[in-house]
Amino acid sequence: MKARLLPLLVLALILCAPSLAVAQTVFPMSVNGVSVGQSPKLTFPTCTSSQALGTVGGGFACVTPPGTGTSVTGTGIWYSLSGSLNGSAVTPSGDVSISSLSGSNLPFNVLAAHGATIPAAGSLTIGNILQVSGSSALSYGALNLGGGSNYVTGTLPAGNQASQTLGGDLSGTTASGTVLSAQGGKYTFDSSGNYLNFGSTTSNATASIRADGSTFTYVNAPTGGAVAQILNNSSFLSYANISAYYFGGSSASTANWYFDRSTSGQLHASTALTVPGIFQDTPGSDVATVDFVTQAQSAYASASTNVTGANAIVKAGAPASSNGISGNVDASYFAPTASATTEAGFRVRRGGTQVGRIGLNENGAKCLWLGTGTDAAHCSLLGDGSSYVYMNAPNGSAFGWVLGDATFAQYYSGGLQYFGGSSSSAAPIYFDEGTASIIHFGGGASSSATIKVDDLTSNSGTGVSLAIHGQNETGTSSTGGTVSINSGTGTSNQGNLAFLVGATTVSLLDGTHGSGLGLQNTSQSLGTSGGTITPSAATAIYPVITLTGTIPAGGTTLTMPNVAGLWWLDVTSLTFNGILTFKSGSGTCGTISSLTTNDNLIELVALGSNTCRINL
Repeated sequence: MKARLLPLLVLALILCAPSLAVAQTVFPMSVNGVSVGQSPKLTFPTCTSSQALGTVGGGFACVTPPGTGTSVTGTGIWYSLSGSLNGSAVTPSGDVSISSLSGSNLPFNVLAAHGATIPAAGSLTIGNILQVSGSSALSYGALNLGGGSNYVTGTLPAGNQASQTLGGDLSGTTASGTVLSAQGGKYTFDSSGNYLNFGSTTSNATASIRADGSTFTYVNAPTGGAVAQILNNSSFLSYANISAYYFGGSSASTANWYFDRSTSGQLHASTALTVPGIFQDTPGSDVATVDFVTQAQSAYASASTNVTGANAIVKAGAPASSNGISGNVDASYFAPTASATTEAGFRVRRGGTQVGRIGLNENGAKCLWLGTGTDAAHCSLLGDGSSYVYMNAPNGSAFGWVLGDATFAQYYSGGLQYFGGSSSSAAPIYFDEGTASIIHFGGGASSSATIKVDDLTSNSGTGVSLAIHGQNETGTSSTGGTVSINSGTGTSNQGNLAFLVGATTVSLLDGTHGSGLGLQNTSQSLGTSGGTITPSAATAIYPVITLTGTIPAGGTTLTMPNVAGLWWLDVTSLTFNGILTFKSGSGTCGTISSLTTNDNLIELVALGSNTCRINL
């Protein structure tokens, strides 16, 4: 409509001068071929040949030109000047032009608007509009909705919009549409808005992403499928399927680490890793370090049956099936820096209390501490692994070997070392390590205490000797140490001192009655037939032997062992009818033929090597 009014407005501006007139009737007339009489908005009266079309009261009317001149020449537009009609026609220029007079019509053509050219009519397209096409040009064309803000501005009111049916990935209308999918069904959504499917599947079970917008967001894979994070569309950062969760790959052979999602729940390191481990990063500033805790499963706090916590197990690698050995289980820590004065260690704690520790003490010795100690004085076991191993007890404390956490096999305290107990009243034997260096048989001993070398059971064997030896002194003009064998003292009687050969007491010093040398005696029968009589070893061990029997006329020979020894032979019970000869081996010691005064007890001294004598 604006395009149609523009030529008429230009025409109105030309005709609005109060004294402007034309010599011919101009209605109907046309502007660029468009009859102005066809415009319902303008009304043009029919004028006589002496009248001109003019503007009166905002409209058009026939007026009589002023002045007295009535004769004009030429074809064009006439106008009055100072009350007189100009006799020469004027041809319009600029944005308008006129055509040749056709009957009673003088055609006006609007060529431009304020210098902007307007295309001529004759081949216009229905629906096109007049619009700016250049800096000084107008043209007809369709409304360009995609041309930008130079073509269309503002918002189309809702009432001017037509509701249209949506299709493809959308449903509903333009007034109320729903997105069902994207990219032609390659991405689908469920009606609740909680599921997003990639691909052509629409089942919630195969949805790629699940979320409710408030409490959860899941990345989902169909049963038997996998979910993953991929870098550069090629490298797997993580990969998970029904069997395992992988990091740095998509399988056990390509991943750096992976979790076994079975009931065992194991974390695996790939065989491609050279030094797999779990580390906590070093802090980036001077802040306190934090403990790194690995803990086995605790029992349910309110359990009544399964009340035991789980074990924490560290395993070394298993050996090969043939000629293999297992790997070691190492627990390592760092050596201290040069300015440090104490060492770290490998600790075992019960709750927060140390019950054991392994490490180096302040002197550099390798130590095992039992309890809370960390210094050399409290080290329970120390050594260098090559030249020494020591069991140690703190000063003023006790050291011992315990059986079944109850019975002391060995116990040391205050310079006394106990065996079989932890005190003089409980231990069967203990050592006084003071200057006296005494071996004690304590209150834990039985009624008879013995120093004994254990029996041998080998055939044709010889038992070892047991020697009690005083101290040798090898210096000039020195004296060796004395060996004392003491019986016990008593308030009423002294103890006896007995000497035994095998199980036979050969000398008993009676501390109750006083027995002098206390030699024990036995008897040996010489019979009545004479000949040579040799006492058995069981008899010969006695220092005093009582001889019985009759010495016949042919005599009797008594042969004692061919060893160094001393015997007292009591002959008072003998009957003499002949000579009694005493020998040691083949050597003759002497003879007697009767009982006489002072010869009742014969002293036989054997020197060995068939040498002997008798003393009457």
